[in-house]
Amino acid sequence: MAADRSQVSDGLYMTVEQYLALDESSDAKYEYLDGYVFLVRPPSSSYDDQAMDMAGGSVAHAALCARMASLLDQAIADSPCVVFTSDAR
Repeated sequence: MAADRSQVSDGLYMTVEQYLALDESSDAKYEYLDGYVFLVRPPSSSYDDQAMDMAGGSVAHAALCARMASLLDQAIADSPCVVFTSDAR
């Protein structure tokens, strides 16, 4: 049974199954760590600003993430693994 999206707040404990059901049923972005769910970006219905969808970290942070993804991708080039950024669901 999935948790009600309105009840999700930082630090809510969920099973993996509950988290996956929540993630599938919402356009909000969550992170799951050791059973706890953290809201990263609210659902689009909670704001009326397209810029919110594009909001994120600093330019330096974005550059660092891109560089790290590139280096990791090169390091695992001969493996079946794939590097994803935080935007992948």
